[in-house]
Amino acid sequence: MQIHDSRPLSVTCFKSLADASIKEQHFTSRNFLEAEVVFMQVLNFEIGTTNIAFLFLEDLWIQFNGVAKVGALISIETCMEIMDLLYEKEEMSILFRSPHSIAASILVASYVMTVPKQKWEFPVLAWGKKVHLGFNMVLQI
Repeated sequence: MQIHDSRPLSVTCFKSLADASIKEQHFTSRNFLEAEVVFMQVLNFEIGTTNIAFLFLEDLWIQFNGVAKVGALISIETCMEIMDLLYEKEEMSILFRSPHSIAASILVASYVMTVPKQKWEFPVLAWGKKVHLGFNMVLQI
């Protein structure tokens, strides 16, 4: 969560922004979406998709499917449900500063929930700079 100390924008500023970004008076949901993006850009909010946990989760899920047969048993829908539950709690964004960490955690939780215990074989993926193999063993990548 990012808190800004800047003064609130005036109605005049919003009006001029709307006049500049929405040329027609026929409003559709697309107009509002474009206006929202312009508004966020004007306020200098980070609206890029480079650090979204979903992108890392999807990439890890694809890697997992490529290296392990049990990867096919992991449900991406379960991953999405877990992600929804985590993001409902504001504390999660504080605990996981890196979207890589939360993506890996979601994939592991989905694995444990959807793959039958008899088929557990967890391959080593490049989760980051270090892969923890046990309590005291750390593999440097």
